[in-house]
Amino acid sequence: MKLESCHISGFGRIRDFEYDFSDGLNTITEDNGWGKTTFLAFIKAMLYGLEYSRKRLVLSERKHYEPWDKGAFGGSLVFFANGRRYRIERTFGAKEQEDIFALYDEDSGLKSGDYSEAVGEELFGVDRDSFEKSLFLPQSAPETAMTDSINAKMGNLSAVQDDINRFDAAIKRVEDERRKYVSRGSQNPGLLFSVKNKIRSAREQTEKLSGLVNAYRAKTALCDEKRAEHAALLEEKKELAKKIAYQSKKEQELGAYRQMQKARQQALAGQELLDDFFANGVPESGELDDAEDKERQLALGQDRIAVIAARMPMEAEAARLSAIFSEHPLSADTLSRWQDDIDRIKELRAFLEAHRMADADKDKLHELKEFFKEKRPSADNIGNAEDSATRLTQIDGQLETVEDELGEARAALASAIERTPVPGIFTRLFLYLSLVLYAGGAAYWFFAGRGQADIIPALICVAVASVFLILYVISVIRARAAYKKKLSELKDAVADAEGKLSDKKKDRAELADGLKGFLSGYLVSPTESLPAMVAEIKGKSELYDRLLASERAFMDATSKSAEELSECEVKLNSEMAFYIDAYSHYSHTDVAISEAISRLSADRAAYNEYLSDAEAFKEAQAENEKIGCDIDAFLSRFPLKTDGETVGRRESLATIRRNAEEYERLSASLARLDKDIEDFESKYDMTEEAEDVAALQDRQGKVDSRVSELWELIIHETEELTELSEEIRSVEETEDRIPELLSDEAKYAKEAELLEKSMSFLAEARDRFLMKYMGPLRASFRKYVELILPGEDAAVAADELELDMDLNVRLRSHGSTHDSDYLSKGYRDLVFICARMALSDILYDADKPPLILDDPFTDLDEDKLSRAKSLLVSLSSDRQIIYLTCHGSRAV
Repeated sequence: MKLESCHISGFGRIRDFEYDFSDGLNTITEDNGWGKTTFLAFIKAMLYGLEYSRKRLVLSERKHYEPWDKGAFGGSLVFFANGRRYRIERTFGAKEQEDIFALYDEDSGLKSGDYSEAVGEELFGVDRDSFEKSLFLPQSAPETAMTDSINAKMGNLSAVQDDINRFDAAIKRVEDERRKYVSRGSQNPGLLFSVKNKIRSAREQTEKLSGLVNAYRAKTALCDEKRAEHAALLEEKKELAKKIAYQSKKEQELGAYRQMQKARQQALAGQELLDDFFANGVPESGELDDAEDKERQLALGQDRIAVIAARMPMEAEAARLSAIFSEHPLSADTLSRWQDDIDRIKELRAFLEAHRMADADKDKLHELKEFFKEKRPSADNIGNAEDSATRLTQIDGQLETVEDELGEARAALASAIERTPVPGIFTRLFLYLSLVLYAGGAAYWFFAGRGQADIIPALICVAVASVFLILYVISVIRARAAYKKKLSELKDAVADAEGKLSDKKKDRAELADGLKGFLSGYLVSPTESLPAMVAEIKGKSELYDRLLASERAFMDATSKSAEELSECEVKLNSEMAFYIDAYSHYSHTDVAISEAISRLSADRAAYNEYLSDAEAFKEAQAENEKIGCDIDAFLSRFPLKTDGETVGRRESLATIRRNAEEYERLSASLARLDKDIEDFESKYDMTEEAEDVAALQDRQGKVDSRVSELWELIIHETEELTELSEEIRSVEETEDRIPELLSDEAKYAKEAELLEKSMSFLAEARDRFLMKYMGPLRASFRKYVELILPGEDAAVAADELELDMDLNVRLRSHGSTHDSDYLSKGYRDLVFICARMALSDILYDADKPPLILDDPFTDLDEDKLSRAKSLLVSLSSDRQIIYLTCHGSRAV
């Protein structure tokens, strides 16, 4: 399998980039920041898609390589595999489900189903993680590691990959299951550790059982004593409550008795004061209601009078309206009739205006009368002139055509005269051939010999030459005859054109003279075009006929309307003469009269409303005077004057109502108080002494305090008894569960032991399985170490370095084994590159896929860098290598 080309539509900061891969080593040297890592990430994304991370704090590969300009995200990759060329196209979205994948056969251009979206796994036989640990060498981490997919690939077990390639996962699952039993963590302890803790806790609790039972008995006895004391205090509290209620009721009723006596004295004093006010008798309720109702009617009447007065016009306006309408009353029908007359006048004037000739038409008619004052052309004269004008226009066009034809004929004749006929190429060829043959025959005669046998070829040459010469002469004669014939035809054409031109000019002169005779006598606009002047006379003649017809139609249509208009105006002006004079600023025009009618209508309505309001004003004033007299007669019965000032009617009536209601209330109160006093004196012995209620209440408070204290203690003791009872029951249940917990402990211990043995067997089986292919892997690793390290260092390093089953490189020195961290950074990178090369050889021994390197030699010294570069050149002989670096010193 090898890569052929790629196109990056948009990936990270790379946009619209193309690259063609070659066989063997492909070295790309670019500065830092160009996007080398992005370029390799694009190749990996085309094969495996983008990696997805659900952790919000981690920048996902998809987010990391999203185009900076937010444009197209993706591209295409062309590769060769299994004898065919394919093109992968991928477009990436914001989420994995928005990605679009397509595979095409590059040669046919059709979609292919040979590989699915997991094309990388299907091509290389390993997943994304294994691809990164075998074929993809990044700059920062050249280390590799064993994966399930690499295990399956190295063991050539793809047919049973689901069963064999999960050793680590199986061991981890067994370990996780065992940890469920034996874990001693504080957060999630194992089942075995947890059940042991429960057994220990249960035994500790059962030791407390006897002490809890004794405490429960003692607490029960103490609680019974407090309950007995609490019951006795409740009985004492009931007796005290009865005594306090009796004495309190008596004291309250004595206080009420004293209050009744005081209230009776106050009511008598108030009633005596009101007796003077009602010396003439207390008014009845209906009589007072009637007076208040009249006072409200009086106020409403005053409001009505004010509204009418505000609505009435000013004195000057009232005098003006009376001067117009008192002696000259005007009806609504008359106003309506006058308005109809105005509307009719407007209609007649509009009709006359619509049928009146426009000023422009009048001026034009006068102008045309002057134009046709000397003579007026008939329709036949104008028609004949138009035909002559049309014919003149046609002849002018024909003259131009004939003149063009004449010019062309003369030019052709001149050109033919200037060009003397020259023999054509074939004609000249006849001449040349004859001359050559004459010369050849003569030369043969003189140089070849003069015998009879020698003269025949010479005669043949002369004969053929004569034929060619005759053909030449015939061609020249024909050409000259054709030339003379053409000159004759051209001269005839010139003569015909000159004759036609002369005839056309004669016809035009005759037509022009006829048109000039027609135009004489008319002051037409001067112009070089005779047809234009004929058209002007025709247009003015037609317009003159239309304007004359309009003038006659106006006179016929407007005579009756003009008479009716005059009659309407005279009649309306005579009837409205008085009112127009009253409104001196109006004139006798239809617009002013219409405004006068509108004002007359408004003034007539105002005058009628004024008469109605004046009558209503007089009636309201008379009614209010009568109501005021009735109210004053009622108020005169009561002393309402204060310090010589008279109080208003409304305030006086309110004072009378208040005093009447107060007098009635005081009378009712005195009657009720007299009865209550009599009832109390008959019910109680006023000489009996009462027990002190305060002393009784003090005793009651002390009893209540002790009752509350005892009740809180009883509640507290009861809660403690309940807690003790629950604790005793819990301890007893725990004691009953100890045998069950011991049984669980034995079962969990047995299952943990079984899981531990299973994990040991699985690890042992995995190690045995891996040992089958560790030999070839280590041999390949040793080979690359010896190739890349110099001289004796290679043999020493190959003996000291070893590769374990997890692809970790370890260092053996002085009898002990150390991790690769003891090596320098450059040396360690070099060793891990050898491990990757060896792993690649074991995984892909036949069709080797491309090897991708992202500048992995940055930490090598000059000597090791030179050997590493030589190694790449050696590997490129049988596989494709894509090598990116940012420095020319590391370029290959």
